[in-house]
Amino acid sequence: MRNDTNNLADKTPEAYEPVMTGAEMRALRTKLGWSQQRLATELGMSVSRIVDYERGTARGTGRPVVIPRVVELALQALETREARGEPI
Repeated sequence: MRNDTNNLADKTPEAYEPVMTGAEMRALRTKLGWSQQRLATELGMSVSRIVDYERGTARGTGRPVVIPRVVELALQALETREARGEPI
């Protein structure tokens, strides 16, 4: 297997590091006026995953969970659309 030196993740790891906290996710969801169920539906994930993200730990195990950067970006896009009055 060859070593791919053109891997974007190797060049810009900060683009893949999460920066959104669970409290920030909850605040944004609340700002949108959405339930956890609605947010889960819009993001195509389970309500339990939203709960885990907002809490910062996985239910049952208590292990820390991290909000992936892609989820953070999706939330920001939803917030932008809402602010512009665009349908979501």
